[in-house]
Amino acid sequence: MSTPSPQTVLITGANGQLGYELQQSAPAHIDVVATDSSSLDITRSRQIDLAIEKHQPHCIINAAAYTAVDQAETDDEQAYLINSTAPALIAQAIAARAEQGQSIKLIQISTDFVFDGQQA
Repeated sequence: MSTPSPQTVLITGANGQLGYELQQSAPAHIDVVATDSSSLDITRSRQIDLAIEKHQPHCIINAAAYTAVDQAETDDEQAYLINSTAPALIAQAIAARAEQGQSIKLIQISTDFVFDGQQA
């Protein structure tokens, strides 16, 4: 049985519960690059581009999120930036590379705790 060739997976939100578990459960043949907000600001497209250039990931797992649900009601701009804008920026960076023939998969993690914002 042959060993799979090493692949690089870039994980955002590495210091969170999910990011931590993803690192712990990664198969041995996966090279994990674990980033947190201090090493990769996913709200800045240039930082995303630099991380992709540096690490050449085969896959990006975005486990970063604004998870303080109650606080998100008053800090809605930051919550939107992290939970909506940042994933779009990652997807755009991947799409730009696809146009150049580079294939990077994206796994976007979300939550089942969703509300429509209509309740006070």
